[in-house]
Amino acid sequence: MSSLKSASIALNVARGGAALALITLLTLGVGASQGAADEPTVSGRTSPPSRGRPSGSLPTVETGRLLAHDPFSPVRSAPDVPYRIASASAPAVVAEAPRPVRLLGTVVRPTGRSFAMCQLGAEQPRMVYQGDKIGNLTLQSVAQGSAVFSDEDGKKVVLQVPRSGG
Repeated sequence: MSSLKSASIALNVARGGAALALITLLTLGVGASQGAADEPTVSGRTSPPSRGRPSGSLPTVETGRLLAHDPFSPVRSAPDVPYRIASASAPAVVAEAPRPVRLLGTVVRPTGRSFAMCQLGAEQPRMVYQGDKIGNLTLQSVAQGSAVFSDEDGKKVVLQVPRSGG
């Protein structure tokens, strides 16, 4: 089968489907408008007397109004001002809170190069030597079970290793 013939068949099938959908929409619209007993419709008007419409079913919608505002119309264009969700229109400025430095352990060597095992927030724990920075703290000295840091303002910060089981 040639590609031109198969394209023609596909086009005819699509036209038939569109026609069937339009007929179904019009039939349901007419049938629903004949089925309500003086109940308000979406447009605010009342519909003719009921012919067995079940209570609690959806109100009717004007078919003409739906067809007049086709969202897929080729002449439809975007608005001059795009729609925005209120929360998305003004991005919130959130200052990053300083992540806490946790002292997990210390290693004190008599010959020097002692270090502290520290963790910044949820990052991987790492070894911090004297003079190294972690977060906004700089390690000054290490003792058994504690470490002395200084912050950016030069203030002394002493961290203790948490006691186990307690």
